[in-house]
Amino acid sequence: MNFWQQISSTLDREPGAALAILAVAAALMALLLLYLLGSVVMLRRRYSFLLRHEDTQDLGVVFAALQRKVEAMEEDLKQLRDDVAALRKQADRCIQRVGLVRFDAFEDVGGEQSYALALLDAHDNGVVLSSLYSRSDSRTYAKGLRAGRGTHNLSDEELRAIREAGASGEPRRAREEHSI
Repeated sequence: MNFWQQISSTLDREPGAALAILAVAAALMALLLLYLLGSVVMLRRRYSFLLRHEDTQDLGVVFAALQRKVEAMEEDLKQLRDDVAALRKQADRCIQRVGLVRFDAFEDVGGEQSYALALLDAHDNGVVLSSLYSRSDSRTYAKGLRAGRGTHNLSDEELRAIREAGASGEPRRAREEHSI
């Protein structure tokens, strides 16, 4: 006798066993059905979420639209990165550091009405403006700076203003990288 014939003869002799086996099988099928229904409900929720703002019920169309949006955002991001790089390069040439030193240029004048003003970019290029105030007149001088060094002879006050602005002779961005 083969296996199936043995089972058949056993079930014929004991109908209660057959009923118990069928009950267990039905319970397993019911559990499987509940699990599958739960999965279908979850999939419907996800599907509805994907289609909530779309006029179509076709996921292919929705995914194609999402892909186009992602590609557009990638292009926008690339453009933004390029813009930021250009702004950084431009900012290196803008005034970033200022040093001001007030002083008395002459012994007969008080109140520190004379000054030296250093205006520097990221590479310590810029200008030093000096104003010398006396009782009879006021004179203003402008001297260029390259890499933190004057293109003309600098007074002690002008050198102090440059130091106060933080000039070091190397580009600021490079100094920041070395300090990290």
